[in-house]
Amino acid sequence: MAITVETTGSSAMSLQKMQSSNKQITLPSWLSEEDVSYLASVYAKTGFAGGLNYYRCLDLNWELMAPWTGAKVQVPTKFIVGDGDLAYHHPGVKGYIHKGGLKRDVPMLDEVVVIKGAGHFIQQERAQEISEHIYEYIKKFSTDPTRELSKL
Repeated sequence: MAITVETTGSSAMSLQKMQSSNKQITLPSWLSEEDVSYLASVYAKTGFAGGLNYYRCLDLNWELMAPWTGAKVQVPTKFIVGDGDLAYHHPGVKGYIHKGGLKRDVPMLDEVVVIKGAGHFIQQERAQEISEHIYEYIKKFSTDPTRELSKL
């Protein structure tokens, strides 16, 4: 099950490896059997075309986004990633994030946070920790320092 992959590196998501594995999958604490059953029921009805279509359209997406090549993200930003996220380990990504590339493209980048032991589904894996990061970041923009923001 790809959602539970815990290793990193270019071969971590090998389709051949996933198909050949007959071992019992232990769900992580943040993913319940009920969650898996729900996802399976949705996929049984609709298939996984939506998820796959993203990758099928990569070339088209590049063409459609061409007018924005080189555009900067001009909003205050806090970037949070799990150190076990497969995308974080693609060649060049860590250097881009930590050696100035991300800051060049996102000039208002305030902070990069790497969450140890977390993967791609970081908002599920570390829900409370991520919520606290977001809450603390949003508090910086309050115009009334005496007003307490709701944590919902």
